[in-house]
Amino acid sequence: MGSIGFLAGGFAVGVAAIAIPIVIHLAYRRKAKTIDFPSLRFIVSIDRRVARRYRLQEIIVLALRCLALACVALAFARPVLSPGLASWMGEATSSRAIIIDNSLSMSARESGVSSLERSIQAAARILDGMGPSDRAAILALAGEGGEPTALVSDREALRARLASIRPTALGTDYVPALRAAIEMLADEANARREVLLFTDAQERAIAAARGAFDDLRAGPLGRPLIHVLVPKPPLAANLTIEELRAEATAPGKEWIEAAVREFDAEAGRSRISIFADGEEIAAREVSVAGGGSVRVRLPLGSLATGEHEIEARLADDPIIEDNIRRLVVRSRDELRALLVRDAGAGLAHQDEGFFLAHALAAGGKGGVRPALALTAELPSADLASTDIVFLLDIADPPPSAVATLRAFVQAGGGVAWIAGARADTDRYTAIAAEDTSFLPAIPRAAAEAGIEPFRIARTRTDHPLIEPLARTTPPVAIGDVGILAYRKLQVLDPGAEVAAWIGEGDPLLLETRSGRGRVAMLAMALRPAATDLPLRAAMVPFVHVLARRLAGTGIAGASARVGDPLVLRYGASAAATAADLAGPFGTARSAGPKTTEAGVEIDLGALDAPGFWRLTERFPERERIRTIAVDPDPIESDRRMADPDAIRALAGGATFVPFDSPDDALPATARALSGREIGRPLLFLALAALIAELALANWVAFWRKKR
Repeated sequence: MGSIGFLAGGFAVGVAAIAIPIVIHLAYRRKAKTIDFPSLRFIVSIDRRVARRYRLQEIIVLALRCLALACVALAFARPVLSPGLASWMGEATSSRAIIIDNSLSMSARESGVSSLERSIQAAARILDGMGPSDRAAILALAGEGGEPTALVSDREALRARLASIRPTALGTDYVPALRAAIEMLADEANARREVLLFTDAQERAIAAARGAFDDLRAGPLGRPLIHVLVPKPPLAANLTIEELRAEATAPGKEWIEAAVREFDAEAGRSRISIFADGEEIAAREVSVAGGGSVRVRLPLGSLATGEHEIEARLADDPIIEDNIRRLVVRSRDELRALLVRDAGAGLAHQDEGFFLAHALAAGGKGGVRPALALTAELPSADLASTDIVFLLDIADPPPSAVATLRAFVQAGGGVAWIAGARADTDRYTAIAAEDTSFLPAIPRAAAEAGIEPFRIARTRTDHPLIEPLARTTPPVAIGDVGILAYRKLQVLDPGAEVAAWIGEGDPLLLETRSGRGRVAMLAMALRPAATDLPLRAAMVPFVHVLARRLAGTGIAGASARVGDPLVLRYGASAAATAADLAGPFGTARSAGPKTTEAGVEIDLGALDAPGFWRLTERFPERERIRTIAVDPDPIESDRRMADPDAIRALAGGATFVPFDSPDDALPATARALSGREIGRPLLFLALAALIAELALANWVAFWRKKR
């Protein structure tokens, strides 16, 4: 038929408090003393029926007191009737939306069993306890099984739906599932409505979904019951590779730098290994303090020319899926640089594009291949095969060119702003206002030397833009460079690093990160009218170090997060005719171009699994093939749980139910959650018992006094 469970069973021991009035009653009960006195034979016999009535009244008062105490204790223990018992007693049927969190963090394992697996087993227990008229729906946060279904009473269909839920590498987003639950329960006017959310309750995800939880409270039928069931998290530390990037200090000398993080308070230790095309090439031990991160640098060695799939792997820990970070690199003998200028200077010795192009090309094998372009040509330029863009004293960069360059940097490219006399302060201020990491400083007033040129006053000798110059043969004495004119820079980006200063401490050369790329800014033009650097031997190593640094490694590749949409956008005259996408586990997609207001685009859907994806773009006379490294968002490895009080405050009052395993404490709790809570009726019963006790006690006292 059913059973009764308790949501806070510890308070049930308070029922023992009924012993208090019983003890008091027994201790203070008046006892008659018998004295034999012969002369009393003439006294009228006492009516024993009155004494029995008084005794019965005292027992009733005592029982009411005990009942009131027992009801209060049981109310705090929050008793709940199981569905079968509730139905037998004539209670309304229940409609439940059961939401399963199948995001990456739910893959955390304890004793070989993941939090997702334990949640699915616990949800199956709840389905077992459904009454014959109860209805339910199973929703997953992401991936297959994430689409909402209707409420049904068919347990077999619900079990099949539950079994279809698979773990994903996607982030935690409660909002779509909560919105679907609201729609499902909106028409269930004659049923008891419940939302059961199985999740690890990540603090950041709970905070992001507060609005959706509030919508549950504001529904037209009032607030449904919200139950947040949280599997016990693994105790072991969980390390993740937060970032992976590559760089080259010299041709043929590439390095991988990995940022390893531990979000939890527990310190962690692991082994990190670097694989190139499936072969391990470097490894070392790494230790991370609780809540901290460390950067580990390992050599790639000399990669053969061509494209390579690089993986950094950690040893197994609770979340295995976040132990791999991928990077696609294309190693080649030379980099490709695009030199952008407003217009040619007419005379070669006055054109900084002339000097910069020759300096970049002077490296021979392992150098940089330059190409020249005008500012107006930049929006239509093919930057897919470009590693670095040098902006040579552009006076007024047009918005279309700025948008093209920003997307190029966000995707991993490098941009060098060369700010000379022509750079317009107002226009640069407007660009920096949109994104200071893309334009980290604004060129202000111009400074011109007198009889003696300016000299570089100070450098950061350990900075990657300066340190390699000291290792050239012969070493570059950058402090000897004479500077005739420069722009005073107002640095806006707090993350920018100044590598060299001039004059009385004005920044001359600085660098910052923007998206997955790098941006540098030089406060002088690279032409003889501004500096003698183009006429010195130091020009070649200086621009090569700058190019290598901005290109990241001299090797380039695309990367994305799991769940990111892949939409290819083209100009009307340079669009692909079709695109094919091949992903992990045999995934294959194809799509054609569509014309939009912004131009032509090809939508290939979301990159929904981690791994290496191969993109083929088909143009009328050629094909372009790229590999995209797709990884989970590292923030999903942050397992820190929201405060239980914050969870209970969701939607105006939610039930927080932590559990260890379905075979432990959860079955009784699950049956209780799916039934009828009777705590409030017990409080009303306790109040009624107290009122009756007071009335009866006063009535007894009144009649005793009257008699």
